[in-house]
Amino acid sequence: MARALGLSASTVRAIDLRYLKRWAAERRKPVLRQMGVDEIYLGKKQKFLTAVSNLESREPLWFGEERKRETLDEFFEKQRSAFQPSAIRGACVDMWEPFRQSIEQWTRNCGIVYDKFHIMQHAASVVDEVRRAEFFRKAHPHPVQESSQVTLATEAMRRRSTLCQRQRRWQESGTSRAEREPHRRSRSESALA
Repeated sequence: MARALGLSASTVRAIDLRYLKRWAAERRKPVLRQMGVDEIYLGKKQKFLTAVSNLESREPLWFGEERKRETLDEFFEKQRSAFQPSAIRGACVDMWEPFRQSIEQWTRNCGIVYDKFHIMQHAASVVDEVRRAEFFRKAHPHPVQESSQVTLATEAMRRRSTLCQRQRRWQESGTSRAEREPHRRSRSESALA
């Protein structure tokens, strides 16, 4: 735009800022009934920026440095003349406890709604935790206790004695294995076939 008009970039920027200030002063601000509070990650040096927005008009209202309760308190103190805290009926926030505390302190009849993204994030982490616990529970079963070992040994002895009883009955009856189990072949029969 500066090149098209033959002006310097700083002059165009100054004109733009003057226009925006006049526009903001003259326009009618919508009533704040539903507010959104979230943070924007800026990087390692200046970590977060707190953003407050009007959810009905979908416009940002205020930005504050850092992600603290005092930051949101500052919004309510500075913007008290523009917005009546008692008119706020709902606030959408992430699960950051200082934001919730500040909203509860400054607004009386405000319902707090947690951000869907953060709820899903917490639900997914709980499901992963349960999945991990089940995996390790099945991969590393509890050591066999003595009572279980006795039960297993007793079961093995019972099976062995049952097998011995069958073998004795077959010997007493005088039948050969081939007669008892016609579907099985002896080794010599298998070699001939």
